[in-house]
Amino acid sequence: MTSRVVASSYVINFPDHDFDDNAIMALLKAEADILLQEFAIASLADWEILFHAIYGNRPAIGVATSMPSYIQEKQKLLIIHIPIPTRDIVPWGVDPKQHIRLGVHPNEDKYIKPLPVHFTDFTNQTDYLVDSMRRAIACCFENGFRVNSIPIKAKHSAKSR
Repeated sequence: MTSRVVASSYVINFPDHDFDDNAIMALLKAEADILLQEFAIASLADWEILFHAIYGNRPAIGVATSMPSYIQEKQKLLIIHIPIPTRDIVPWGVDPKQHIRLGVHPNEDKYIKPLPVHFTDFTNQTDYLVDSMRRAIACCFENGFRVNSIPIKAKHSAKSR
């Protein structure tokens, strides 16, 4: 298995403003590929794990691992919601008018695992995004997910590796 890390944004004029999105995604892909080496499953050798980060207006990092496996494409989708703070919270935040307001699914609590976030622990967007994505990817492996009905779950936490 290999990974791919992509991002989309529900924040107007946000991507690549004060950070290099491509460099962040390349770093996280390399780290996720190392984690995937633990799982040598022949029937999944040519599968891709797609970590899709969505930047937006949320109270916490959200990790959705119950997403479908796309059998024809041999791809497993994992969604990671990354909250983007406003300038009244941290200097590197965005103007509140940049946030696109979206509704929340009524059963979201059932399908999305929240992770706490402390915006003020970071002095820039790059460090915040890298840390948030690392924690969310680790959460995926620690809590487990299924690829084409085959469970993928780390035996040890990502922090102990």
